Amino acid sequence: MTPEETLAAATELLRTDPVEALSAFDAIVANTEFDQSLRADASYASARCALQSGNPTDALHRISVARDLHREAGQDLAALRTDLGRINVLDDLGRHVEASMVGQHLIEALEASHSDGEDEELRSWLYAAALENQGASMGCLGHHDAAARFLSQAADAYLTVGAPADQARVEANLGVEQLELGRTDEALSLLTAAREKLEAEGEEDLARRCAVYAAQADALAGRYQRALDGLSGAHAGSNIDEALQDIDGIRLLIARAEVLSVLHLWPELDELARTLEKATDDAKMHRDLAQVRVLLARAAYRQGQRDEAGSTARAAITSLDELKLPARAARARLALAEILPEPEAIVEVKAALEAFDQSGEAWGIAAATILGAEIVDDDPRREQWAYAAAATEAAAFPELAWRLDTVTGHLARRNEEPAEAAKYYASALSQLRELRTRIEGDLHRLPFMSDRRSPLESLVTLAIESDQIELARAISAEERSWMLRSSPSTAPTFPTGTVLYQSLGEQLSAFVTTASGKTSFVPLEVTTDELASARRRLQSQWRRIADPRMRVHLDQLRPAAEQLLQDLYLRLFAPIEALLEPELPVIIIPVGSMSGIPFQALHDGLSYLIERREVHVAPSDGLASPHRPNSTLVVGVPDSVAPEIEREVRQIADSTMGTLLLSEAATKQSFADAIVDHDVVHIACHARFRPENPLMSALHLADGWLSADEIQHLPLDDKLIVLASCSSGLQGSVGEDETLGLPRAFLNAGASAVVMNLWPADDLVSVGLMTRFHTNLKALPPNQALRAAQLEMMYTHPHPLLWAAPVVFGHADLLPAMKGTPHEASSAQR
Repeated sequence: MTPEETLAAATELLRTDPVEALSAFDAIVANTEFDQSLRADASYASARCALQSGNPTDALHRISVARDLHREAGQDLAALRTDLGRINVLDDLGRHVEASMVGQHLIEALEASHSDGEDEELRSWLYAAALENQGASMGCLGHHDAAARFLSQAADAYLTVGAPADQARVEANLGVEQLELGRTDEALSLLTAAREKLEAEGEEDLARRCAVYAAQADALAGRYQRALDGLSGAHAGSNIDEALQDIDGIRLLIARAEVLSVLHLWPELDELARTLEKATDDAKMHRDLAQVRVLLARAAYRQGQRDEAGSTARAAITSLDELKLPARAARARLALAEILPEPEAIVEVKAALEAFDQSGEAWGIAAATILGAEIVDDDPRREQWAYAAAATEAAAFPELAWRLDTVTGHLARRNEEPAEAAKYYASALSQLRELRTRIEGDLHRLPFMSDRRSPLESLVTLAIESDQIELARAISAEERSWMLRSSPSTAPTFPTGTVLYQSLGEQLSAFVTTASGKTSFVPLEVTTDELASARRRLQSQWRRIADPRMRVHLDQLRPAAEQLLQDLYLRLFAPIEALLEPELPVIIIPVGSMSGIPFQALHDGLSYLIERREVHVAPSDGLASPHRPNSTLVVGVPDSVAPEIEREVRQIADSTMGTLLLSEAATKQSFADAIVDHDVVHIACHARFRPENPLMSALHLADGWLSADEIQHLPLDDKLIVLASCSSGLQGSVGEDETLGLPRAFLNAGASAVVMNLWPADDLVSVGLMTRFHTNLKALPPNQALRAAQLEMMYTHPHPLLWAAPVVFGHADLLPAMKGTPHEASSAQR
């Protein structure tokens, strides 16, 4: 084998076996009989092996050996070329100032040199590459304007030498710098064009990277669904484990994580960033490791892990300061500022703003000034920060624009300009609604539900302060209705009252509308924290009583449960019941923090609320069309833990003459196919609730988990869903005025109502109660059918744990009770 063939074989090994390749390169370098130039090429190539093996210091040494060998051979241009590798390694080490010095020296040396023929072609290409590398170093230092200038020059230089693939790569990097500068449209144009060129040149990996950054540009510009689609397309067919094997793949995944951060997909970001933290640490990618930790800090904070967020952000700041990367450290400072108390937080914001000013990063300048206005607690300084924020380019970034309007609204309110404040709060809500409509599915809408709490509560409070109670209620009600595919509006067939709960800060309150249409505002003596504590005590009571060993003591334990339910009644319903007409039905529209409260079982010391009036729990205003079942689908997936499910579903299928999907037949596809032809769907299986990401809650069917995110895309128009699963009604609170989970997913898919369990239902009682419910459903609307079944069950099983678990959640279906129904029979017995 010739020396040239030996070098070619070693180079081929780079892709498959870097360790063997390094050994082969070293053998070539050590062989003094080989040509000096060949040995230099081998040493330069071996530096890549060292870098891939996580040894950048050794890589720098090998580059120096290559440079010296080229010089000894009189190959000055080839010796200069090794500086390109040196710059790349220094940047990977985070030594960006040193890298930029090497780059500037290389540019000056090439400008001063003169060559002819082939050497001139090489010199011109090296000059373009030197400009490109200098642009990359400037970008790493946060000098994005300077980076863009160098990259523009590099693109022109590559065009001159006829290197289309290199030109496309530089244009892609220029797009990334424009992204850093907040010029999203310019960035998207460059990245899209570069991707097409790179695909034409067969550079699939680089083209995929363009797609990821283009998705980031779309996300920053508020084109969220397009960003999600682009992200999915960029990673189609790719394997994360494979991507983690090299530096370029890791950086592609970091770009993906940045998009997840812009989209506020915190659980997904947290999972990916933790994987990347280990990968960047193992590869000694110090700058990238710090960047990943900034993302981890954001995810931790948004998921309520404040201590972890603070320590992670501080670690990132320390690393980035040591690497002399002030602009990147500034992003970590903003993440830290959200966690700290005001005096310390504003110090971090000011330091971040100074770094962003120096780097010219438009997004950072806007984000820092808005955060400053949100943090400071006295009016003069808040006004200064708000005016500074208004002078930025915040309007160009949808995720910042609504926050600026909210801050400006707060300022106007403090200046006693309520009309001006209302205008800005309404604008913030309008922008958030617009952002929500750009995304398909609640899984990705979730952050915007949470974000709107501040402007919503502020706008409601303004209306209350000006004694416009009906307007305040209308604002609150309107924001509830956006959660559903459609909001029924059928007029009620007989009078009813409505209680719409609203959180204002930590305090709960209620809007009470009587059957005659009069609306009152009632502040309640309960905070969201107190309500959460009461819910925990109630759940503890249920768990205690669910122990089979305690069943013989149910009569002795019932007073304790009723006392808890009476406490909830006194806090949530007693202050408003006198405003409602006696015995008329009431529609209750709860806030998210009320998820799991059994309103029908609230106790006034003498009786349960369900005994005195019909109670409907609804997500928003609106009434459903009268519901009469024509056909029922019954789905059951029993197992060794819950074998009684089979008896339940067979009994219900027999009583309703419905279609039965049992065990292996109850697959996700068969379920999706069967629901089309039925208007009542009864599901008995295990359920999983994910409080950290409610839309990943799921039902366990025969072939796997059916998530809430998948459910909300099913064709469920006007269907009644009965979830007999344990704890199927558990939901997560988002922004205090929304709940997410399985029931919400079914409603968002178009279901008229969902019958759900607020806690694990008793197996034996549940079968009888649900069978009676389906029998009643032939003559009664869902809520009346369930009420009649529960009133009947109350006499044989008086403990509320046994009869109060199921509740109808959805639009009220109000019809007069029919004569001779189980409802009347139960009342008569009472």
